[in-house]
Amino acid sequence: MKFRGKDVLTWSLNNYLGLANNPEVRKADAGATEQYGLGYPMGARMMSGHTSMHEKFEKMPLNS
Repeated sequence: MKFRGKDVLTWSLNNYLGLANNPEVRKADAGATEQYGLGYPMGARMMSGHTSMHEKFEKMPLNS
């Protein structure tokens, strides 16, 4: 990206798979935001705490 006119590496982006603008992902994101708000859960448990959503996700079958 460009920062103050210079090309720089950005290490803080979460779109490393390039899916941020995928319509299916955006629809799921909007639904989760509506249901849970903008800040729950926020990333790794080490950073933001353990939630029941972490456990639910971990128990889901891989093909879901």
